[in-house]
Amino acid sequence: HLATRRVDVYQIGPILEIYHDNVHICRHQAGPPNFGYATTTEHMPPSHAFVKGWSKEWFIVKTSEVGPATAEAALQIMTAREHVQQGFNAVMGLLHLAKVYSPQRLEKACQRATYFKSATLRAIKTILEQQLDKQTFLPLPVRNQAPLVHENIRGAQYYINQ
Repeated sequence: HLATRRVDVYQIGPILEIYHDNVHICRHQAGPPNFGYATTTEHMPPSHAFVKGWSKEWFIVKTSEVGPATAEAALQIMTAREHVQQGFNAVMGLLHLAKVYSPQRLEKACQRATYFKSATLRAIKTILEQQLDKQTFLPLPVRNQAPLVHENIRGAQYYINQ
């Protein structure tokens, strides 16, 4: 109700206090210094939670139209945040990449990003910019090495006899 009104903001240490016409409105702790989110769940109005009909499910449906890896990347982007809604803009950027490059390239980039556990908008965009999505990647081979035998290695038997 005070969206267009002029308010007074006072900071005392890490506490911000807001007044309107000399009436105390609210008190908040200052946000993180790196301009990160400081969203309090109780303060989120219902209209903020679903901007323009956006929801976690809506984004999963939209990204799954590109492909399953894109939907998985979107899910990882949203769940990496404290509040799912904080990932909506990043997923919108992901959907925009499908228009800039192509849905096929985006799907391959998301496959690569989810495989290497780096599913972020920045990582996927970098994969596309550097055309890494066009390169084939093979899973890293798992070596079945025999245990190292050396005179200074005691082994499990040493600890059983102690």
